[in-house]
Amino acid sequence: MYDNYENGPDRPEDENINRKWGDFYKPKNKKSEDYNETNNNFYSSQYGGDFNPFGTPPPQPKKEPNGTKLFLGIIISLLATVVIGFSLYGVYMSYSNTPDKSAQTSEKSAEQEESSESSKGPELTIIDNSENESAMSGQDIYKKCAPSIVRIDCFSQDSELFSSEVGMGSGIIISKDGYIVTNAHVVTDKNGNQLDITVSLGENDERKAKIIGVDQKTDLALVKMEAKNLTPAELGNSDQAQIGESAFIIGNPLALEKSMTKGIISGLDRSISNSNAIGSLVKYIQTDAALNPGNSGGGLFNAKGKVIGIIGSKFTNQAVDNMGFAIPMKTVKEVIDDLIAFGHVKGRPALGITVKNITPYMAQTNNIPMGAYIHSFNDNCTLPANGVREKDIITKVNGKDTDTVNALHATLREYKVGDSVTLTIFRRASQMSGQERNTTFEVQATLVEESK
Repeated sequence: MYDNYENGPDRPEDENINRKWGDFYKPKNKKSEDYNETNNNFYSSQYGGDFNPFGTPPPQPKKEPNGTKLFLGIIISLLATVVIGFSLYGVYMSYSNTPDKSAQTSEKSAEQEESSESSKGPELTIIDNSENESAMSGQDIYKKCAPSIVRIDCFSQDSELFSSEVGMGSGIIISKDGYIVTNAHVVTDKNGNQLDITVSLGENDERKAKIIGVDQKTDLALVKMEAKNLTPAELGNSDQAQIGESAFIIGNPLALEKSMTKGIISGLDRSISNSNAIGSLVKYIQTDAALNPGNSGGGLFNAKGKVIGIIGSKFTNQAVDNMGFAIPMKTVKEVIDDLIAFGHVKGRPALGITVKNITPYMAQTNNIPMGAYIHSFNDNCTLPANGVREKDIITKVNGKDTDTVNALHATLREYKVGDSVTLTIFRRASQMSGQERNTTFEVQATLVEESK
């Protein structure tokens, strides 16, 4: 600004200030002119200009432009303008930023809800089917539900730098901020060890994720990845499922992402026996919708577009076709609520043992009863103190047959931690131990909380 002032165009006073007073007040008669000329030298030497005797002002000293005063005036004006401007702006901002209580409350509630969900996990809500809801078309179901399905890739660490992919499955988004439900067998190896995982939301969107908790007894796992504004699935009431109604499966069979198949509900409350007790506490929903490797952890949806089950397994016997099983959403909610809150299922009664099935073939060929074969004891188990040994077989709990591991776990769920139950134990004859005959006896056992 100052450069423009000093070096800018000529100022008006350059032309007028330096003009002499006589230029403005020249007398018009000869006498005056003579008088003026006579005294001109005196006044010129004193004042630097002509003098006019006819009532006109005396000659004034020649005034040079006062640049300093002008500069200070401009600065003061600018400062005053700035001060006033900031004052008015402050008043305006103070008024405009006065919080609207309703909006502030709404924003705070949203922030608290998001913070609460991120720190504590989502609260799962089961939504019943309404009589006013009509069945959706397959196209509409896919548009609604497919965004909630993810692909999960699993890796085993070969060394400090390298890992190899060992499996792939599906998962269902249950919260906007990245909580996902899948199968325990998808994210763990055959020994139950957790694997490194990534989650794919779609093409070119793959993210690292961590396992929050795993429950082998129901074959469920909870996974979390960092995300915002995802599309969670709408959770339906599996108790409302009926045999014969339409069912839709969406998953990633053979790595073909978000594929959908259609069938019906073929059965309810199905139990599946297996040697490793994975999913032993589940009463499955059976469906004939096509399943293939990679579908595990995906969703079983009803005709209203609600997920009513998590795909768990299928029979792979070549003589069996179109027989798949899903974990009911009621069971999913019970387990996931605990995994969110504690990282494991809390308060589940157990005997503190690891067991295996005695299959019908094993029972027949070895002349022993079917039941739960005791493989090992946990530290909190009370059975060894009561004379129970490894390789003993549990055949009954309080007089109720437990011919499979599933039956044993289901029976124990009827009780609470701390309850005392009576076990019927079969012990096979053994030459090594000196026991010549098979024996059956009863012992008391105190139920403990299932280990994490």
